[in-house]
Amino acid sequence: MLDFLATFMMKDPYFVFGRERSVDYALPWYLVGLSPWRLEAYRQLFSISGAFAAVAAAYSLTDMVHFYATRYCNPSRNIPWMYASAFGSFGEVFDRGLAGFWGSWWHQTFRQQFLGPAAFLLKKRVIRKGTAAGNLVALLSCFAMSGLLHGMGSLSAVPHTKLWRQPVFFLLQSIGMIVQQQLALLVKRVLPAASVPVRRAGNALFTLLWLYATAALFNDDMADMGLWLLEPVPFSVFRAAGFGFPGDAIWRWDSSYLFRWHSGRYWWQSGITI
Repeated sequence: MLDFLATFMMKDPYFVFGRERSVDYALPWYLVGLSPWRLEAYRQLFSISGAFAAVAAAYSLTDMVHFYATRYCNPSRNIPWMYASAFGSFGEVFDRGLAGFWGSWWHQTFRQQFLGPAAFLLKKRVIRKGTAAGNLVALLSCFAMSGLLHGMGSLSAVPHTKLWRQPVFFLLQSIGMIVQQQLALLVKRVLPAASVPVRRAGNALFTLLWLYATAALFNDDMADMGLWLLEPVPFSVFRAAGFGFPGDAIWRWDSSYLFRWHSGRYWWQSGITI
């Protein structure tokens, strides 16, 4: 999946140069006839698929290393169920909408860290658990922390980026949860007899529309940073099959992808490059 995405992302100037600079370059033939909203949907689908595949691959590789490294020295860690998937059940999106997307389905790597400010305020009794104010503070602080964390990648990027996009995107997700909750209460009053399939479809539809309306903030920042220029796999099957550009090398990793020693002018500028 990573190889497929990397091969075809490079054909779209958006993933190479970012949104603003990509208008100076021609689209591949299979994207030329798409309407603007369909082209945006294509790019959003590839962006979220790329993020999903990269996180899943990183977790799987780490789990595999842990499993085989401790196979003999620590057999208690050799139980397959101890290495769970990085992502939850996608059914949570149908059951809980946007809250299920971010709170259960998407990876929870930084969950405890993002909950830290709310947990501290709860411990100091500044907010109370289960209250509307407490829940609102916890929700906003979690997504504010997420926005700041992801914004650090934008801050440290070499190309020019807009630092406000990541925080705004994640804060909009918390606002989307509030909006969906209020809409659900309204629909419940208007259509009290709505069936479970209808409610689940409504949750999924709202999530899809909200992400479509806001995801460009996140995706544009990723593209502007040049994130998709990184080669995720050393050997490209799709380029070997002729789906890449003419002359594309099948072996994708050069010396810049390997650990090596860098000697700077001062000692603190020297070290192992990653």
